[in-house]
Amino acid sequence: MFLMETLASWIEKKIKTRGWKPADLARRAGIPSSTLSRVLNETRNAGPDVCRRLARALNVPPEQILRQAGHLPPASPEIEQEEEAVHLLRGLTEQARSYAISILRALAGVQPAPANQVSEQRAAYHVDQSGTSTEQLAHEIVQQLDTMTPEDQTRVIDLMRRLSSERPDDRAVSEQ
Repeated sequence: MFLMETLASWIEKKIKTRGWKPADLARRAGIPSSTLSRVLNETRNAGPDVCRRLARALNVPPEQILRQAGHLPPASPEIEQEEEAVHLLRGLTEQARSYAISILRALAGVQPAPANQVSEQRAAYHVDQSGTSTEQLAHEIVQQLDTMTPEDQTRVIDLMRRLSSERPDDRAVSEQ
């Protein structure tokens, strides 16, 4: 069994991390400040609707708050990470989601789908099948950067920087 902090302390941490006040969260969630105040004072439990609204305002998976409020059983950290990944994927544009899936495949060492199974957008260019999945991914991203919005370009480049700093062995190989 996993120990969980109270919903109130969990929400307070999220508010503090964002530099918000409780009234900011209540406004963003579309709930009365008095409702949030009672949840934070632990004189009222947040119902499922309030939890979903808070999740949307905090941009976290609804399951996270529903668990904190006791509406769902606790989950392992791995399950929570999977739920967060799905939540984040759902918030992306179709194009960004496709890149995210490519990145996940490369990190997992899964070979790209055969050319006849990829979308028209990805089939529009050739990927050298002799390279590693990481090399293939890098080639795909470079080929597609020009088609992305500046915002998506920045996100992809930032992600690539984070991944290379987290995996020094891969960075050394890619610099050769």
